[in-house]
Amino acid sequence: MSNRRRKQSSSRLIAILSVAQLVAGIALLIAALTYASRPTCAQVLNKSTGATGLLSLLAHTETNCVQVAGVVATTQPVAAVPATITAPAEAAAPITTATPTRAPTATSAPTSLINEVLAPFKDEAQRRRTTRALRETNYSNRVDSSLNTGRINFLFFGFGETYEPPYPPDYKGSINIFSLDLKSLSLSTVTLNHDIRAPEVERYRQNTDRKKGPTKIDQSYPVGGFEVMRATVEDATGVSVDFQLAMDDGVIKRAVDGVFGGVDVFVPFDFDALPVYFDGVKYPDYHYAKGTQKMDGLHAVQFIKAVYEGPYDATRELTVRKQIIIKAMLDATKKESLNPLFWTKALGFLRSEIDRKGVVFDFDATTLIMQSIQNLVFRAAQGAALTLPSVGQSVYVVDRRSGDGGVEWVTGSTNPIMQRDLEDGVYADKSMSVPMGSADPYADDLVADYWTSVRALIKDRLSP
Repeated sequence: MSNRRRKQSSSRLIAILSVAQLVAGIALLIAALTYASRPTCAQVLNKSTGATGLLSLLAHTETNCVQVAGVVATTQPVAAVPATITAPAEAAAPITTATPTRAPTATSAPTSLINEVLAPFKDEAQRRRTTRALRETNYSNRVDSSLNTGRINFLFFGFGETYEPPYPPDYKGSINIFSLDLKSLSLSTVTLNHDIRAPEVERYRQNTDRKKGPTKIDQSYPVGGFEVMRATVEDATGVSVDFQLAMDDGVIKRAVDGVFGGVDVFVPFDFDALPVYFDGVKYPDYHYAKGTQKMDGLHAVQFIKAVYEGPYDATRELTVRKQIIIKAMLDATKKESLNPLFWTKALGFLRSEIDRKGVVFDFDATTLIMQSIQNLVFRAAQGAALTLPSVGQSVYVVDRRSGDGGVEWVTGSTNPIMQRDLEDGVYADKSMSVPMGSADPYADDLVADYWTSVRALIKDRLSP
């Protein structure tokens, strides 16, 4: 087993940075689409909210505020979703929000815009849960109703090539769940280590490509797409996967080059990166000196992905380095926020990535984001303020020596089933983790008999 399997993780730092990445990503999408549609009057917004940053980019808009207010108040229904569906009361976890507040007056304090911004996602999530509760016979067993009430959950899947000598180049994916509590406005994160064994994916493969043997959870998307990944993650966590997004790591390279023309990155440590593979091509090692430096897309990706020389250091983890690049991109965005050509370029880039499937959604992103923008603009013009979610709980499901537990390396498991599989040579790749206790990957009911320790951990951490 390589040293990387035994590394200790700074999971709290990773969670905080992951929240920053999520907020930055959503802000970029909304900002780009907002500028392109030019739907409001920045003078009213800035006067009402004192907003800067995202809203300040609208300063170029010369649209009449009164005319726009009448337009943006109208929203379009989400396409291809039934208007009403009757379902058993216990089937789908209801999504609730804090008590609605009245529109602010001249003497009332501003109210947060976050519920208005998220309203289209909340409504769509509820429709999806209700529909699935009717259609999927095991839905109520897989999804923990009490855990999901009052929450919206997003699954972000990132993937690409990894090169960790002495192993050959290989595929690697990362599963992260962002769960927003709509009452407390706190955003919790659940990260599933990519090495976890996922029997759901194995069974799907036995019925498709006939490949046998233990399969890691990060194979759920490339093997079975959003449907298999959602079912697997819901089995494992009890969290309702309301929305999914998958993104290849080439998006970062193309964004740095195509949108920013390179980014200024503050590297807080000297870093000797080993060679990396990108799009099947091997690139040589590279030294990153401590301090601020200009990076193109390739070196930004290499800084994120590369294995490095020297002893393990939690502050240099891949996830931490990724957030350093994301911060640099966000800083570059702020500098260009008043440049209309930048937003035109950013929107074009977003559209091109969607067309080339660099970014893939399992929902109508354009419709929901535009509805959110309409709500944002209309309520901001009335004086409401936008409050970003706070950092909630963070859970890193990995062997306890590296994170929060819930699973353990199969080579250290005392479970007779795992020991028998090891003796029988079932595990061609022994760098795999499994749930703790008497987990049975061959059970009929994987929720009750395999994922028990993982679901218990997550429910304990996310429950009020």
